[in-house]
Amino acid sequence: MPDPGKVDPNLAPPPSEGMASYERGGMWLGVGLLVAAGIVYFLGFVVGIVTMTPVMIALFAALAVLLALAGGIVLVVKVVSDRARNREDDYYSKNVDH
Repeated sequence: MPDPGKVDPNLAPPPSEGMASYERGGMWLGVGLLVAAGIVYFLGFVVGIVTMTPVMIALFAALAVLLALAGGIVLVVKVVSDRARNREDDYYSKNVDH
């Protein structure tokens, strides 16, 4: 007869991956691109006020938008890949009744 105080390892969910998985890969790249976009946007605002040329304002704004889009895409890909590889989701979808 099994000990009631112990959990059968076959029935227990897999251990959580923790923060280490989020610190690897694209998270810091995506966040860095978003921060860079904010800095470029701010610099474009300052340069635009100082130089008063629409071409410089448009150039900085376009660069900021491209950096922000790249950062957002990197973060979305990171989230989707993390969710696809998460073993806890597989465990609960297979073993817990709905």
